[in-house]
Amino acid sequence: MKNVNIPTCGQKRRNGAAAPVASWLLFFWLLFLPFEIAWSADAVESSGVVQSSSSSVTAETMHARLKEVESSTSLDDETRASITEMINKALANLETARNNKVTSEEYIRLRESAPEMTRKIRDVQDKRASVPAEVKLTVTRESPFEEIERELLQEKANLAAVKAKQADLESQLETSKMRPSVIPKTLAETKQARKDLEAERNAPAPEGELAWLTEARRWAQDARLAALRSEINLLDQELLTLPFKVEWLEARRDQQAASITRINTRIDLLEELSSHQGRVEARQAVAAADAAVEEAAGKHPLIQQLAEENATLTRETAALASTLKRTSESDQTVEQDAKRIEDSFRQAREQLDVAGLSNVLGEVLGSQRQDLPDRRELRTRLSELEDENARMTLEMIQQTAERKRLANSEEHVAGLTQGLAPEVAALITNDLTGLVLTRRDLLDKSISLHKSYLRSLRELSASYRRLLENTVAYDDFLAKNLLWIRSAPAPGLDSILDLPEQIAYMLSPSRWRHVPGAILAGLQASLWAKLLVLLLVVLFWQMSSLRKQLLATGDPVGDVAIDRFSYTLKALGLTFLIALPWPLLTFTLGLALESDPDLTAFSSQLADGLETVAPTFFYIQFFSALCLPGGVAAKHFRWPDSLPQALYAYFFRLKIALLPAILVIVMAIDAAQDTLSLIHI
Repeated sequence: MKNVNIPTCGQKRRNGAAAPVASWLLFFWLLFLPFEIAWSADAVESSGVVQSSSSSVTAETMHARLKEVESSTSLDDETRASITEMINKALANLETARNNKVTSEEYIRLRESAPEMTRKIRDVQDKRASVPAEVKLTVTRESPFEEIERELLQEKANLAAVKAKQADLESQLETSKMRPSVIPKTLAETKQARKDLEAERNAPAPEGELAWLTEARRWAQDARLAALRSEINLLDQELLTLPFKVEWLEARRDQQAASITRINTRIDLLEELSSHQGRVEARQAVAAADAAVEEAAGKHPLIQQLAEENATLTRETAALASTLKRTSESDQTVEQDAKRIEDSFRQAREQLDVAGLSNVLGEVLGSQRQDLPDRRELRTRLSELEDENARMTLEMIQQTAERKRLANSEEHVAGLTQGLAPEVAALITNDLTGLVLTRRDLLDKSISLHKSYLRSLRELSASYRRLLENTVAYDDFLAKNLLWIRSAPAPGLDSILDLPEQIAYMLSPSRWRHVPGAILAGLQASLWAKLLVLLLVVLFWQMSSLRKQLLATGDPVGDVAIDRFSYTLKALGLTFLIALPWPLLTFTLGLALESDPDLTAFSSQLADGLETVAPTFFYIQFFSALCLPGGVAAKHFRWPDSLPQALYAYFFRLKIALLPAILVIVMAIDAAQDTLSLIHI
């Protein structure tokens, strides 16, 4: 008989105890299985792997499945197109998730390295600030003008490059400062999109749906979830990094600003050297030219003529050197103005974003608007610079052509002496050759100076254009925002006390210089102004006929047989038309000024004054017309002759005294209170 091992009671208890333990372990494993799957999904999403319902899916897997779908004959075209679209979307979202991961890692690295980089930049700046700046130039006061100009041109190119870097840093810095207010909203929207997509992902597949289509949709949803989660992580990392990034960008911006200061110092020194050397060489050239003219006195007329032409060219070159210096100085001033307005514009936007609209801010912005340059003057200056550029370009072309003609001095001299007796030509050839060679050198210097001047003109034009653009943008910004806030204090005693000063301001001739151009621009822009001008032309053209008709209406008056009340009514209508032209002209001028696209503060004030004066002007004109000889007062109302004459003279004096006073006072009050640029709330 075989031995059979029968478990004892103790063994039964031990084996029986193992079963409940295994059951509990299996229970806890099943309980935490969903969390494990979710954690695994999060782990693989960052690496571009999507956790599908059945397996981990990569981009390679989806590419392979995409090929299968394209080659499958069991799928109809519509289904194949749907599956292909879903897989392509999944691939695109995987790529987005991958890119977001890279950017997030960059943010982390920047957050870790930015403090040290900022500290190093600040340390270098502090060291440079503690040591007196020493500017070394490769040229001296004795260097030729052309060499100094080449060095100056190189430094200006360096300045342009550094300014471009600074502008880019300013843009990055402004964007970075705005991001903390934008990211929370984006983050909330992204989280909501993820939540909605997760709910959609957990929904069961439609009944009867093709397995391939279900799989593709799951892939697309999972890939989109991965992209959204990576975007959330990206936004979180960006938000954490922004304070460090802003400090780093500010340090780099300040670094570029310091570089700009150093380069500007070098440019100033080089421009001083250029100006000095240009003046020295110009004086030497003028002295040599004058000496040549004196030496040529009494010699052949050809020698005298060429010497005088050289002297004229020398003086023109010297004058151009002085003009070049003034142009460079003007460019610096205009560039500073453009930068000032740009900074004011940026500060105004920041103040409105932070503090919102207020009366105090309105007064500050209104004052800044009054200080803005006149855009019409800027456009006029730009036009003048364009004309000057064209004129100097033509001069340089002519001089370049002359320099080519003088390349062969012997041939040129032979041409000058052609037709002269051989013995005369032989006597003056050496003198002419020397003068031709001198002129050739003068032309080389003049052409070089023209190039420098044209470059300076282009720089000045660019500065003016930037100033105009900044002025227009800032003025439009202020005009838009000042409509909603008080831009001047309420009228009070100070306004009355300031009237004399404001009146003097209004009567300044410089303020009226651009009024005609503004009126013409307004007439072109306003249809109503054009119609009123047409009406004025008709009224002035028919004025003599209207006066004759007015006199004719008085003939039947007093004749019982033919007198009618209608004659008086007609006379009043004709009187209205006779009184209308000049007040209407006044109103039309105001309307034209108001319609000017480049409306300035002074034009606005003048337009308001003219439109205010026009009704009073008409009342006076109408009563004056009533008192015309043979008019309504004399013929129809049968007033004594002396009374209409006296009233006519009175109304004439009233016009001379009252109307200009009303115009100036209205303009002065508008200037003091800036009522045209605010709406009282």
